[in-house]
Amino acid sequence: MTTTQTDIYTDVRQWILSLIQGAESQVVRAYNNNVPIPENAVIMTYLLEQKLDQLTQETDDGIFYVGESIQVMMQLDAYGPLAKERLDKLTTFWKSMYTCDILKKCQPLYATDVKDLTFVNETGQYELRFMTSLYLQYNRAYDVPVQAFTTIPNTELNNV
Repeated sequence: MTTTQTDIYTDVRQWILSLIQGAESQVVRAYNNNVPIPENAVIMTYLLEQKLDQLTQETDDGIFYVGESIQVMMQLDAYGPLAKERLDKLTTFWKSMYTCDILKKCQPLYATDVKDLTFVNETGQYELRFMTSLYLQYNRAYDVPVQAFTTIPNTELNNV
């Protein structure tokens, strides 16, 4: 079974929660229709995939395997008075051995600098928002059974 987008979200979310204790209801996946953003939210958005190498191919015991390395850009948006401090902590830890040990389905590559994207909300109030992008790598793999033979059948050919 290959690593899925949901696997990546789950892996990164668990890592974030290991660094920001008590934020279980605040760390959410983006694009949840008709669901308000939690107060002091950290929103994860899976934005971009890029293939990093050529396919690997292998046949073993009647199974054909293909695989490739994928780079993912995941955007983190943090809101509220702790937003900048939270993202500063996350981007500092991103390339650490701690992160490599916690993540099971992917591995960190690098993170962008934290950006201040404070905006005026629908009530005319300034709302604190900070953003960074995490770059990570995972290996995608698929397999399919194939029919193979080990000996050539003995058939007679007609002379034409």
